[in-house]
Amino acid sequence: RDAFAAPPSAQWLQRDLRSGDLARELSAVRGAARPRNTDAIAPLSGVLLRLDQPASLRAAAALALGSIRDLVAATSLIQALKDPDAGVRASAALALGRLHARIAAPDLERSLSVDPAWTARYAAAVALSKFPGADIALAASLSADPAWQVRQQAARSLQFLPTPRALHALTRALLDADASVRASAAFSLGEVGGPAERRALSLAVRVETDPAARLLMNDAERVALARP
Repeated sequence: RDAFAAPPSAQWLQRDLRSGDLARELSAVRGAARPRNTDAIAPLSGVLLRLDQPASLRAAAALALGSIRDLVAATSLIQALKDPDAGVRASAALALGRLHARIAAPDLERSLSVDPAWTARYAAAVALSKFPGADIALAASLSADPAWQVRQQAARSLQFLPTPRALHALTRALLDADASVRASAAFSLGEVGGPAERRALSLAVRVETDPAARLLMNDAERVALARP
């Protein structure tokens, strides 16, 4: 065993979390973020769910729980999707994606749909790329979210869930008002690379007016054509 590489013991973690020194507490939380460091789940969950703790510390605890990669942490992370701080909600969503916690799919879909902060909706879109069946929520987000950043991430995530609904939403997104969203939709369609996707990309390249988006669409079309 390597004493320098080993995570701090639960006793040391709890001691540092009671220090009253935010820098020391953040360092302790980040040091506990090791795969299968299950002894840290309880103290980290305690930090995450205490609203009297600084938001930066709660967010760090959420990310650390995701790094431990144990589904025991999912319940606390789902609760944190309702935290008053958008950064904590986003961190909890990303952590649930790392855990592949399917039990969290309905809560992540709700966050993607109704969270007032685009950063939290963006994080939910990232996480949902890991969940079969999330194509419905992601397609709806791609079609209607007011933030281009969220629509762009929904387009990226849908490449991992290439259902007919997802491909239809991606094809429609080739006409999105934002060039970054159009380019991301093209990239995802290129990764799928079926005949219908190749036809959609060919047409989109011809009508695209943004030079950078057109360049990315050309690349996506070449990738699609190279697929069997």
